[in-house]
Amino acid sequence: ARVPAGVGFVDLDVTSDAVTSLVQGLFQYDAPQVTAVRPSVVPAAGGARITILGANFGGPSHAAQASLAASDGEASCVPTEYVSDSALVCTTPPRATLEGHVAVAVGAQLSRRIPHAKVEFSEVPEYYACTAGDECRDCCRSACELAKLRKGTSNGRTHAVCNKICYDYCGGMFLKPHAPSGLAVGPGLPTGSAIS
Repeated sequence: ARVPAGVGFVDLDVTSDAVTSLVQGLFQYDAPQVTAVRPSVVPAAGGARITILGANFGGPSHAAQASLAASDGEASCVPTEYVSDSALVCTTPPRATLEGHVAVAVGAQLSRRIPHAKVEFSEVPEYYACTAGDECRDCCRSACELAKLRKGTSNGRTHAVCNKICYDYCGGMFLKPHAPSGLAVGPGLPTGSAIS
């Protein structure tokens, strides 16, 4: 018997002695495989069109979806355009890291992350070296402003622009509340509290 084209898990009708039975999820097509990504070096800012080569990407109606996974999480490579069962084209999302891996999902199956699927990011801002924590915003703002000075793009808005970039990058730590020191609360104080 010849297996029809398809992806994922499928149910089978098994006939024996004129009796047909449905067996659910018994057959599984091979999972998608990524064998190469071209180009394999793309800007960290995103927006680069890449070609993903491999196998078992299904047909146009199977809606294969590519994504980029890295140390900063996973993001869809949108739109993912079907070329063939062995080729997809997509536009990279922005990343906040030096490298990642392309994965393809189709028919409830996901390709493995292997060295052939590796993507390196170029033009990575210096503030990506800043790590999460209380000093992230200071590290990020310094690196951002220094980079703008080096490129000659620093102007009167640089501080505000870098604050926004670093707010997004460091996870909104600018809003982290800090309690004032010397806070006293008590019924004997005129307003119920005092700050010294």
